[in-house]
Amino acid sequence: MLHSYPFRSHAPALAAQGWEVFPTAPRGKAPLAGSHGHLDATSDPSVVARWARQHPDSNIGLRPSEGHVVLDLDHAEQFRAWMDERGLTIPPTRTVRTGRGWHYYAKVPAALSGRPLVARLPGLDLKSSRSYVLAPGSIAKTGRIYRVVRDLPVATLPDAWTEHLARPTRPRQHGASPKASAPELSEIEIIREGQAMVRHFAIRQAGSGRRAALQGYLFGVHQRLGGHEPTIEALIRVAVEVHGKNEADIRRLASWVAEQHTAGAIQ
Repeated sequence: MLHSYPFRSHAPALAAQGWEVFPTAPRGKAPLAGSHGHLDATSDPSVVARWARQHPDSNIGLRPSEGHVVLDLDHAEQFRAWMDERGLTIPPTRTVRTGRGWHYYAKVPAALSGRPLVARLPGLDLKSSRSYVLAPGSIAKTGRIYRVVRDLPVATLPDAWTEHLARPTRPRQHGASPKASAPELSEIEIIREGQAMVRHFAIRQAGSGRRAALQGYLFGVHQRLGGHEPTIEALIRVAVEVHGKNEADIRRLASWVAEQHTAGAIQ
């Protein structure tokens, strides 16, 4: 019975421990319709208790605190090989078994305080306070339950991680004309942009050019926002819902957008 009601059973305890949580779709990761996703996350016990009554069977979204990240590891061998090549290690820390991988909770080195971080590394996605993960007690589509397997204090990553986690600045290409600063969207505007995209593509059926149209849409966002990366990342994540939750599609689209920007096709 506890497993049938993840949010009601686990979210109040997580909030009491200081974790900021919010309800997501049952057995899914998508925020509830009409919500603001991770922007709604809170540890306020009264709010979480109300959600637990209203959405007892929801999964539990968890937004990492400022200065914290979750290493969302789905391809262990690839990531460990990447770490070994660079002499990096993850210190013993809070660890969760997910539907198909692992979540390592960590604090970033002090040198990264307030700096933008990369969104992914080989074999994993990096989740910061601008994103979220499913918390322990959530249920994957396969029926596997997210479980804490190492209930340890959240450790700080060694300083050697700094150069690999910091988002590199993209130099302006030689001969490119100066441009006005791109408008930077707030997180709520990013979510609204993603919702607009879903409405735009909802009328297209599979096989009617949705994927090509999506690429064109992302291209347009780059032109309009000057390559504002959080927006692009959010839209690609939304695209997974549009295209049937295909993680390979997300990575392919992310790679395509990055290649277009690097090649200077998007000005």
